[in-house]
Amino acid sequence: MHGFMTEQFMDILVKIVIRDPMTDLSNEVKFFAVQCLTTLMDIFPSLVNGLVNAGLVKGMTTVLQGSMGFIDLSEACIKAYEKIVVENPPAVLRSGAVACIFQQMDFFELATQNRIFRIIQKIARHSTTEADFDTHILPILPFICMQLNLDAGQGDQKRVEDVSKIICEFQESFCIFYSPSADFQKVGQQFDKLLECGVFDIILAHVHQYSETSVKI
Repeated sequence: MHGFMTEQFMDILVKIVIRDPMTDLSNEVKFFAVQCLTTLMDIFPSLVNGLVNAGLVKGMTTVLQGSMGFIDLSEACIKAYEKIVVENPPAVLRSGAVACIFQQMDFFELATQNRIFRIIQKIARHSTTEADFDTHILPILPFICMQLNLDAGQGDQKRVEDVSKIICEFQESFCIFYSPSADFQKVGQQFDKLLECGVFDIILAHVHQYSETSVKI
C-alpha cells in the first residue's frame, strides 16, 4: 500500500456519500462509496477521525433517513458505524444514527441486529453531558424497551442480557457528568428518566420469569 494516496480518495468518497441524490443510481453509488470507506477504515483505523471531521458520520445518518427502500445501503452504513465507533464513540452517539437504525431494526437480518447492539454498547457510556443524554439516549429508550419485550417473548435470553448491559452503561455514564456524592439529587433525576420509560420494570419482569423457569427446570 506504499504510496497509496488515501486522503485523496477519502475526500472524494465522502463527498459522494453526503451529496444529495441526483439519479435513481445515486443510492447504489453511495453503497459502493460507503463500502470503500469501510474497507479503508478497516485497513487504516487512523483515518476514522479525519472521516468524521469530513462529515461522513452525519452524512450517513442523512443517508439512513432516506434509504428505507435500499436495505443494502443501510447495512453498509451500519458496518461503517461499527468501525467508527471503535475509534470515536461520541461522534456516532451525537450523529443521531442510532435512532434512525432502530426505526429500520425489523428489516435487518440477525447478524446486522447483533452488529447494531454492539454499536450501542460502545456508545452507551459516552454521553458526557446531561444534554447529550437527553438528546441522544432518551429518544432511543422506547425502542430499547420494545426490543426487550420482543426478545423476551422469543426466549432470546442472550439479547435480553446484552440490552441489560447497555442500560447499565447508561447508568454509569451519569457519573461522567455528575458526582454521585456531590450531585446526588441530579444523579437521582437521571435515574428517574430511566424509570419513567419503564425499562427497569421490564428487566425485573424478565429476571423473575427466568428465575421461575430455572426453578422448574
